[in-house]
Amino acid sequence: LYQREERMSDLSSTKRKGEELSDAPAKKHKDPLTITMPIDRKLKPHQKQKSPAHSFNGLNWNLQFDKSSWHGVLSTLSCDGDILSELWMVKTNIRLSYFTQCDGSPKEFLTENVAHTFCGWNEKSKTFSCFVLSGVKSMKGTKVHEGNNRITEVRVVIENERERF
Repeated sequence: LYQREERMSDLSSTKRKGEELSDAPAKKHKDPLTITMPIDRKLKPHQKQKSPAHSFNGLNWNLQFDKSSWHGVLSTLSCDGDILSELWMVKTNIRLSYFTQCDGSPKEFLTENVAHTFCGWNEKSKTFSCFVLSGVKSMKGTKVHEGNNRITEVRVVIENERERF
């Protein structure tokens, strides 16, 4: 992840709602952190932002995380003529909500396995691609079928504060 480890490594100094993160064993919290990743459609597939881009179906996913807010941007997930029909993420204690262009209603599912992996199927090019946010490369998980609707926003809820991207 290039410099991501360095940028995200010091969570112990981050306070959330007056509660300081401790060195206690990892556990779920009632008020999980949420990462919202809206898609910037102004960017062209070949354009890059400051953070390293991950290739996904020939497009760039630019993940920009701020450890103080835990918000990020997922750029150019899909564009005209390049539509994803499936997307899932695999990781422990992660809940992924995604929003389609059509109605904006949230679709949620709970993933099952340990990995920091986004995967998707491009119906037009008939290709399957993933990018891995850690060394774990398990591709098991729950598929989300979304037909021809473009995904316009992805929200990742981290139920365990000590799990990191």
